[in-house]
Amino acid sequence: MSKRIAAKHYANVHNERELFRLLTFVKMQFHSQKRIIFPFFIFLVFMLSGCFEIVEDVTIHDNGTGTFFYTINLSQSKSRLDGIMQMDSTDGYRVPQRKEIDSDILKAKASIEKSLGITNVSTTSDWTNYIFTIKFDFNSVNNLNLALETVSQELASDHKRIPEAADNFAFTGKSFDRKSHYDSKTQAGKLTAKDKEILKVASYTCIFRFDQSVNTCSNQDTKISKSGKSVMVKFNMLQLALGQKSIINKVLLK
Repeated sequence: MSKRIAAKHYANVHNERELFRLLTFVKMQFHSQKRIIFPFFIFLVFMLSGCFEIVEDVTIHDNGTGTFFYTINLSQSKSRLDGIMQMDSTDGYRVPQRKEIDSDILKAKASIEKSLGITNVSTTSDWTNYIFTIKFDFNSVNNLNLALETVSQELASDHKRIPEAADNFAFTGKSFDRKSHYDSKTQAGKLTAKDKEILKVASYTCIFRFDQSVNTCSNQDTKISKSGKSVMVKFNMLQLALGQKSIINKVLLK
């Protein structure tokens, strides 16, 4: 590999790693080459100038079992993505083929299926609207946390542990915690103008569903449903990245 090509490769990987850390402040999350859930996501997001949305939907029952449902919705950038997917490369980045993307999604699915206490793993890929999902049931929140941490590590190019993907949820029976390991004080200063342009029109939505009624939520941006058994909070991702908003939330149940 020539020095010029090697330098360009290093720069691309460095950008992907930084963008991974930028996005993992909100989450679950899995990545290859420090990509989260779907391995091509960093590439697609890095190329976008339009809107995108991530939805994290967790159902948890009184006995600690539940369902995790994660959606990446790029449909508002459909026209641009249609063009990008027809190219061999753009802005110095090789455009992955659809079969590569599908293969990596299957790798993520297979990794989660091997995790202890995880069942009914399924994925969907809507290539018409660019909406991608992954869903699975878990026997406990500890199983959920371990599955998310394990798949992020297995799909990472260096197979190293990714702290941002670990221990994001906790449940005691009367309280549910959404945690975060994103350090805005150290990471916000690394945001480029391009990062900010992408994130200012992106959103991250958390939905948590329970058998019991909700008493209080620590995050003031949270909305409680009419039934009282689910909550939702929607964030602008740039505000999260800058530390102006926090995904951290403690939900106390009645």
